[in-house]
Amino acid sequence: MKKTNISKKKYIAMCSLFIASIFALGISISYAILSIPVTGNFTESNIEAGDYGFTSDLDSTTAISESNLGLIEADEVEDLAPSASFSLRARNDRNDVKYNVYLKDIAISNNLIDSIGSFKWELLKDGVVIEQGDFRNIDVVGIKNSSNIDTQTTKYFESYDLKDGLAFDGLNTTQITFRVYILNDDVVDQTAMTNGTFQAKLGVVSYIAKYKCTRAKTLHTNMSATYGSLGSLTRMPQAGDAFDCDVNGDGKFDDVNERFYYVSDVYRNGSFNQNVAVLISANNRALAKWADDTTNGPTAVLDSLPTSTQWRNVSLSNTSRNIYVGNTTTNTSTVTASGFSYEGKAARLLTMQELLNGCPSAEDSSLSSCTWLLENTKYQDNSMPSGYWLETAYDSSAAWSVNGEFVGFARSTSSAATDNVVRPAIEVPYMNINY
Repeated sequence: MKKTNISKKKYIAMCSLFIASIFALGISISYAILSIPVTGNFTESNIEAGDYGFTSDLDSTTAISESNLGLIEADEVEDLAPSASFSLRARNDRNDVKYNVYLKDIAISNNLIDSIGSFKWELLKDGVVIEQGDFRNIDVVGIKNSSNIDTQTTKYFESYDLKDGLAFDGLNTTQITFRVYILNDDVVDQTAMTNGTFQAKLGVVSYIAKYKCTRAKTLHTNMSATYGSLGSLTRMPQAGDAFDCDVNGDGKFDDVNERFYYVSDVYRNGSFNQNVAVLISANNRALAKWADDTTNGPTAVLDSLPTSTQWRNVSLSNTSRNIYVGNTTTNTSTVTASGFSYEGKAARLLTMQELLNGCPSAEDSSLSSCTWLLENTKYQDNSMPSGYWLETAYDSSAAWSVNGEFVGFARSTSSAATDNVVRPAIEVPYMNINY
C-alpha cells in the first residue's frame, strides 16, 4: 500500500497507524502512533458513525537482538529465524473492515539480494504463514525513499507491502508475526551475505474497504459449458473464480457486462505484485490488429481498450510496462518494447506470464482445464471470434493469442485484424476485492 498517496485509494475511513522498528542483523523494536487523516471521495454519508479502528500490543512487544543472521535450514526457520510478534483486535465487528501489514523506512544492503532469493521473509497470522517473499522484487514493488540516496552497498525504500486486505477475526484477538532469515543452500556460496544489514519498520493500518469487485452469485452457462467457479467466501481468490466488478463506477455489479475471472497476481516488468490481482473480462471489445510489427508493443489495440473515463472505477497500478517476446509459452523473458504506455486506459491486455501463473497446465498450449478463459470465443459458438490477443509477442511479426477454436494458444500475425478481439484485463488491489 503506497502511504504517500492515500487519496487515490479512496478509503472510506482509516485508523491510527502502528509502527514497530525491526532491525535484522541486530533487531530491536520500538513503538509509536501516528494519526492519519481521512482523505478521498467518500461514498457514504455516515462515515462519522462507528469505530473503524483496532487495538494492539505493539508497544509492549519484546525486543529482539541478534548480532548476526546465520545460515539456517528450512526445518530450523520456526525455531531460529529472528521474529517479532504482536496481537491486534478490531474495535467493531464489521466484515468490511480490513487491514494491511507493510514495511517502511527500509535500508537493505545489496549483498542480501542474491539471484536465488536466499534472504527470505515470512508473515504469519495466528501461527500460519499467509505471505512470504525474498526481496528480489523490491526494486519493482518497493517505493523508493526520496530523502535517502542509495550508496554502493545499500538501497533505501519508503515502503514495501507485505500483505493487504486482511480480515479481522470478528472481535477475537489475532497474533501477527514477521520473521526474516537466510536460507542455507548446499550448492551456492553464501558467505558474502552474512555481513549484510537490513533495517525496516513494521506498520499496520485498518480501513473500510471500498470494493470494486465482488464474488459472482451465479455462473455464466451455455449448452456445452459452465464458465468459472463461485469459489469459497473468506478464502483468497483462485484462478477461474468469477467476479462482478463495478468498472464504470455506477455502484452496480452487472453480472453480464461486468463479469470478470480472477487470473493471478499482476505481472509487470519481470516480477509479480503480490498485492494486486489481474482479472480478465468475459466479454470482447472490437476486432483489432496487435500492431504492424511487435517491436514497439501492441500499439494498435489501444483504441479498443476502455478509457479511464469509461471505466472510472478501476485503474492500472502502473501504465508503463515492458512488453515481452518469446517463441514458446515459457520462454518469454526477452523485452521487445521497453516502457510501453497504456496512458489514459483503465485496462490492458493479459500477459502470457499471468495466464500461465493462473493456469500452469497451459504450458503445453492446452486450455482444456481453464475453459473459463474461452467464454465468448469459438469454443462457445462458431459465430464468435476465434480468440483474443495477449500482451506477449511471439516474434517480430506475430503475437500470442488465446484461441477458443483450438482450446489453446495461437501465434497470430500481429498486423491481422480478422480473428482476434481485444479483451480487457483489469488490475484491482486485493483489498478492493470482496472475497
